Amino acid sequence: MAAEDPQTETAPSRDDDLLDALARARERVRELEVELMRKGGTPLLPAPAPLQALAPLVTARPAACDPAAERLAEAARDRFFSLSADMLTVAGLDGYFKRVNPAFERTLGYTSEDLTTHPWMDFVHPEDREATLAEGRKLAEGALTLNFDNRYRCRDGSYKWLSWSAVPVVAEGLIYAVARDITERKSLEERLQEKNRLLEQAAQSERTAHETLRLAQRRLVESEKLSALGQLVAGVAHEINNPLAFVTNNLAVLQRDLGYVRELIRLYQSGDRVLAAGDPALLGQIRELADSIDLPYTLTELDELLPVSREGLSRIRQIVKDLREFSRHEAVGDVQEGADLNAGIESTVNIARGRAHNQHVELKLDLAPLPPVTCQPAKINQVVLNLVVNAMDACGKAGGTVTVRTRPSGEGVEIQVADTGSGIPPAIRDKIFDPFFTTKAPGKGTGMGLSISHVIVAEHGGRIEVDSTPGGGSTFTVRLPLSPPARPRMVRESHSV
Repeated sequence: MAAEDPQTETAPSRDDDLLDALARARERVRELEVELMRKGGTPLLPAPAPLQALAPLVTARPAACDPAAERLAEAARDRFFSLSADMLTVAGLDGYFKRVNPAFERTLGYTSEDLTTHPWMDFVHPEDREATLAEGRKLAEGALTLNFDNRYRCRDGSYKWLSWSAVPVVAEGLIYAVARDITERKSLEERLQEKNRLLEQAAQSERTAHETLRLAQRRLVESEKLSALGQLVAGVAHEINNPLAFVTNNLAVLQRDLGYVRELIRLYQSGDRVLAAGDPALLGQIRELADSIDLPYTLTELDELLPVSREGLSRIRQIVKDLREFSRHEAVGDVQEGADLNAGIESTVNIARGRAHNQHVELKLDLAPLPPVTCQPAKINQVVLNLVVNAMDACGKAGGTVTVRTRPSGEGVEIQVADTGSGIPPAIRDKIFDPFFTTKAPGKGTGMGLSISHVIVAEHGGRIEVDSTPGGGSTFTVRLPLSPPARPRMVRESHSV
């Protein structure tokens, strides 16, 4: 039997150093497991599955240096290394792979030589390099890597997601690592995130639709209320007009006939001497009655009362006219070309004068001549009424002044409603046009006035602007085009405060 080469018996193989390093890595894993133990001895975490894949590699050397046993062990390790579905590698802290198993080639498409002759950072996705370098620095300091994800470039130019777990052996300058292809999992996660995003969008759309429906229902209720009120006002105005007409006419006839009676009485008084000679007793009765009713005062008072009464009837007639003007277009809901906004605004302000008087608010009109406007006049009247009522309420119990102005402005018109009230706090200025937002006490307002006004003006192709100083009052400016760029989306419903 030929003598064996002494060097074979005494010199370690080229993998002995690797075997020692693997053993030290195994010890490092055990140390880390101990650090994760509870007081009672129960592990806080089981050994991560990727690290378990390294276990057959990280084994202690046999006690006896039996070359045959070592060759068998080395062959077993090589078989495990080659057959593992996980990507196993021994890498250096210098940034190069020292050894990779065939799973790398199956996953990425590169040969072992491709991978071990280039820095591993060459394969990392540009967006993941900073995080990968940071993880590498942690390994160089002896920290354990668990489930670190990054993307590696494949030979065909595509990228795959890899999840890494690694144990460093700093003294040897080596890293023992295992990686798994999680590209499919990442794809499923992205698809799940996209589904969640779409689901959230659908939920948000449903919430928005619900809020829109609620607003539409509220507007419909307000519309029906105002529509019924408009019909009632129109009917009442018609019923008032009939007796008002004959009372006015009768009063005019009475005033005319009173003049005849006055002339007749004057003629009777001129015959007192004749009557005194013919029937002194009758003259005495006449003078007694005249004294009891203070005839001169009564005739003078009648001269003053009748014109005042006619003026009162004229004011009633104007109020009825304003009510009919305010409600007339609401029932029709048509767009009118060449509308005179000033006439409608004046009627609207007149309607609000009674409320203004009760709230100690002075209503002023400053109406400049306006060009004809294509619009739905009653809707604009409603906007003005909403703004005027809000302005009066802003003046508070102490009262104040509300001024309504109109001005031509370029290719349109401006309607301003200014008050001397408390102003709008900056914190709520962006909310005043939101549906149902109100600062009034419960039962004093619906929070729909400004919101509906904003919708009406937008439907006419215009906009509402507000300028307010806390404690210094507010000015709302409605800007309307003379002729909207497209037919306004006029709706048949009405809007109310």
